[in-house]
Amino acid sequence: MQVNMKLFVAVVFVLHLLHSVAFGVPLLDEEKSLLGEIKAKIWLLEQLVKKRTEFCNQTPGTRTVDNNDNDNDIALSNETDRQDKSCPFFYDMDPVTGICYRIYHIKRTWAEARQFCERLNQRLLVLDDRKKFDRFREILSSVPLDGSDALQVGFKYSVMDSKFLWLTGKEVESNTWGKNQPNLKGEMCGGIGIDWGDPPLMLHDASCNHERLDFICEQEY
Repeated sequence: MQVNMKLFVAVVFVLHLLHSVAFGVPLLDEEKSLLGEIKAKIWLLEQLVKKRTEFCNQTPGTRTVDNNDNDNDIALSNETDRQDKSCPFFYDMDPVTGICYRIYHIKRTWAEARQFCERLNQRLLVLDDRKKFDRFREILSSVPLDGSDALQVGFKYSVMDSKFLWLTGKEVESNTWGKNQPNLKGEMCGGIGIDWGDPPLMLHDASCNHERLDFICEQEY
């Protein structure tokens, strides 16, 4: 029932967008982001249908299944089942950390991104332990990021404590910073660099109210 409701919501959303475009109503940034993700899901379904069609068209008795692909399909199916039961709509669930997350390809300042996530009863992605930090570096290195220079994540400078803290109150570990970071040039918030610095996918300080970047929201599983 829950899956059917999500499918219904997706169909209604797409019809709403088509109606808006037909009448010349500009799309909101959030709607553009969602539409892009819908297209990505449709592409994935097309690939699965193509694979299934090729298998069914093989002569009976000669059909072969790539065990590795089959295992991947089963894992994907199981992951999707867990996501349908546990994650917000259009979020991915990482089976390693158990975190539901979504990369929003809409430009926001750190303060705006934090507010955006909190309006959804979520938070900017917090990477306050090394295992989670390394896992999301792995995830971000393998997904298309639409040319993002960096992604806003959930830490900022605490004047009272004189250090950078995650939204959980934990201090940002020194070995998670990029080269020559933090530089504290009036940059009191932060993100994870994509094309910033060497090595990539390390933390950088950034402006809280001027730097407009994509961002990641999370909901703990």
